[in-house]
Amino acid sequence: MRKEKLSELDDQYSKEIEFLKQAQSKGQISGEEFQRRIAQVENEYKSKKQQESNAKVKAEDSKKIEGELAHKLEVLEGERIKTKAEVDKVNAYNPYWG
Repeated sequence: MRKEKLSELDDQYSKEIEFLKQAQSKGQISGEEFQRRIAQVENEYKSKKQQESNAKVKAEDSKKIEGELAHKLEVLEGERIKTKAEVDKVNAYNPYWG
């Protein structure tokens, strides 16, 4: 999903740059305005791309943490079952404790 979002961002950036180039070549904007708008588009693109990259890393980290937690819960459940079996064994051995 994030990869698609980055691809969309790249496409949008390319289209905006192409639009500005065409506008300048047709004389619709001056060279100075062209440079200003190009810089603005580049800054927006870099900012959005960084945000998406950060979101991607965060999602990957969250998925990794969820996996680790699931593994720890499995281990703890196994330990709980073993401990309960030991308690049941002791209770069965000595009826005065139960």
